[in-house]
Amino acid sequence: MFVSTATILCSYVFGFSWIFILNGKQNVWKNITHDILADFLMVYCFMSVWFVGGLTAFHSYLICTNQTTYENFRYRYDKKENPYNRGVIRNIREIFFSKILPSMNKFRSFVDEDEHMAVGSLTPNLGDNLDSSKERIDIEMGAKVAGASNCSLPEFLQNLDCR
Repeated sequence: MFVSTATILCSYVFGFSWIFILNGKQNVWKNITHDILADFLMVYCFMSVWFVGGLTAFHSYLICTNQTTYENFRYRYDKKENPYNRGVIRNIREIFFSKILPSMNKFRSFVDEDEHMAVGSLTPNLGDNLDSSKERIDIEMGAKVAGASNCSLPEFLQNLDCR
């Protein structure tokens, strides 16, 4: 909504600056040379409307196809149809006219702490037993690779124990 209202605002300011120049008492060229503020606003809004207008068009496309920006760039459906796409009208209705479910988080509630909670290190020991790792992970694909010696990952990531 912000990007679309910014596009409308840029168009509005450009249009009224143009009307201001056309309705001057002199001819158009003299009005352009005398009203520097209107000239600046017209040029600025003309350039800005291309950027925010492009973003508005792109996000309108995303709404109509029921995708996120990440899904659009990464295309996670492996050349299959988007399972969340319900058609343009239903997608727009879902985005703009559906109720927002209440949050499941109760931010103002008290938390009971367990006295016997063990606090340990959340970071792995990277220097211990790097060569004894039996499974290695391909970071890009998220798959386990057995003996990934020809992998393009750095050596310390290839030997990382990820149990």
